[in-house]
Amino acid sequence: KQADQRLAATFVGRSEVRVELSNTIGASLLHLGDFEAAEPVVQRAVAQADQALPALHPQTLRALYLRSQLHRARGRPQQARDDVDRVLPALRLRAGSSAGTRTPADESTVNLADALLQRAVTATDLGVPAEAEHPADEGITIGDLQLDLERAITGAFDTQVPGRPPGNVGVEPHNRL
Repeated sequence: KQADQRLAATFVGRSEVRVELSNTIGASLLHLGDFEAAEPVVQRAVAQADQALPALHPQTLRALYLRSQLHRARGRPQQARDDVDRVLPALRLRAGSSAGTRTPADESTVNLADALLQRAVTATDLGVPAEAEHPADEGITIGDLQLDLERAITGAFDTQVPGRPPGNVGVEPHNRL
């Protein structure tokens, strides 16, 4: 809360930094469950992003996504859905297409998967479970692609060293005295 108060007086004229810091503070408050304190911070981040940053800017999308999470946490599923619906087309564009496969290595695929799952949950909250099925399936597919890529990358570094488990080259086992 104190960080947000100091932020208001700092970084004048540096909108991107202010939005990013507001997003970080808002996300922290949101994850701590302090929704009352998070609300003005997240609302301000969205307003600043809308005013000073491009619609596809990562911090603009993050602010909108955080506000969607906040709306849902505060029992406002329609507003949560409106914000996530605003984020999804931009994330699809950043991910490289509006349908089909996406590049798992692209950072935006993780955000897209999360937003799709948020969309599915808000549809359920609104009592429209039929609208939840497609975004949930798509979000899970994208998340699985990302997980497969991460496993492939970490598997490339798995080397069997005698006395050590795979993937821990140069690391002593914990249970050794």
